[in-house]
Amino acid sequence: MTDNDILNMFSQRIDELIDSHLILAEKAISQLLKCVAATPLFTEVITDTLSSVKYFDEFNNSRITYTKDGKNRVKLTLPTQKERAFTFVVCLLTEIDTGRRNLLEFLKEFYADTDDTNSFKKFSHSVLVPFKSAGVSILGLNSYDDTRANLSEEYFYSLTRDISPKQIKNIIIQLDKFASDLNKQKLISATQKQECFLISDALKNAVISKNLTLIKLFWISFKNTVKANKVSNAYLPKIQKLLAEAKLI
Repeated sequence: MTDNDILNMFSQRIDELIDSHLILAEKAISQLLKCVAATPLFTEVITDTLSSVKYFDEFNNSRITYTKDGKNRVKLTLPTQKERAFTFVVCLLTEIDTGRRNLLEFLKEFYADTDDTNSFKKFSHSVLVPFKSAGVSILGLNSYDDTRANLSEEYFYSLTRDISPKQIKNIIIQLDKFASDLNKQKLISATQKQECFLISDALKNAVISKNLTLIKLFWISFKNTVKANKVSNAYLPKIQKLLAEAKLI
């Protein structure tokens, strides 16, 4: 695919999410994340950012408490640096996609309005529109054809790898053991655990979907997150070995 094809596909996917009804948003999020994972420039930015910035620290720093009409309220402010803002939103959408964060509850907490539809519109204006601008900027193109061309999905679905059910099961078993072991560790904070659980779930879903690009992206993120949080775990080399044997990394 050409640079313009990639840019048009990204634009199409984010616009579909912005324009979607709330009940269809989660499907649109999944399609958008597939597009992001299939774009090397995006995955490089995400990997580089997560190697130096912890998502949950970023999330906590983005929470702004204020008072309006005599009530305490909270809102999110995106990081000002485009790479960090882009990575932040990808991690947030991944939380929603993997079920770690409930979209409706999230909207009610940070973007409450007269109804759920207006809350989603407020979220789109505050988060998704700047996310789109950051993505366009990262791709290095100042102008693009925003006709939402009906590009072939073949490019993205061709990224799948034929993994046997046994290989998938073995990888998932090790990821589940990792999560169980992590949950018992007392020297790791709840925030650190949540960060590891998020990336672990994302890697698990990538393996189940057999999406090679997603697997590579989330394996790198998983490995870096475990090391950054200094999690004591014997399952990392086992998971790496299984992924390598299945020719996924």
